Amino acid sequence: MLADHQVGWVLVAYPDERFGSRLRAGRDSNWSDARTTSMEPGQPVLFLQLGPPSPRWAGVGRIVGVQERWRMFGVVVRCLERFAPPLPAVPGRSPRATAAARSLADELDNAPVWENRTLAEVLGLHRSPYRTPYLGEGRVVRVTAGDLGLVRQLQPSLARVWPER
Repeated sequence: MLADHQVGWVLVAYPDERFGSRLRAGRDSNWSDARTTSMEPGQPVLFLQLGPPSPRWAGVGRIVGVQERWRMFGVVVRCLERFAPPLPAVPGRSPRATAAARSLADELDNAPVWENRTLAEVLGLHRSPYRTPYLGEGRVVRVTAGDLGLVRQLQPSLARVWPER
C-alpha cells in the first residue's frame, strides 16, 4: 500500500489557476479540497503547477495542520521556498533538453517503476492512464520513497530542498 512507503505530498494547481500570492516563503495557505486522510503535520510538500507549457515545480513546504469536516478534509501548508523561476518537472521534454535528459524522460515515460502512477501522470508521463480520472488522487498526490527518487532524477535541483532521509 502506498501509505506504507509515503514520504510526502504533491499539491497540484491546474492550468487555469495559479499559485500567485498563495505561495510565499513563510506564509500558510489553506487547501480546503485536500481529501486525503493520512496527512500529518510536518510532512513535506512539493507544489506543482500544471499546464502550459508543461508541469513545473513552484515551491516546497510542510504541512502545518489538518482539518476534518464531515467526510471532507483540508490541510494548512506553510510554503518554505518558492522557486523563481519554477523548475520544469521533466526537463527532458524541453526543446533545449540534452540527449541524456531526453533519454531519461523517455525511459521513465510508461515505465513500470512508478509506485504511484498518478504522480507520473500529473508530471506528464504515462501517456495512457490506467484508470479513470475520477478515481485518481487529483489535486493531492502521495509521494513514496521510490517515486521521490525518480522525481529527483528528472529534476536534480529538488535534492537540495527535499533531501533523502
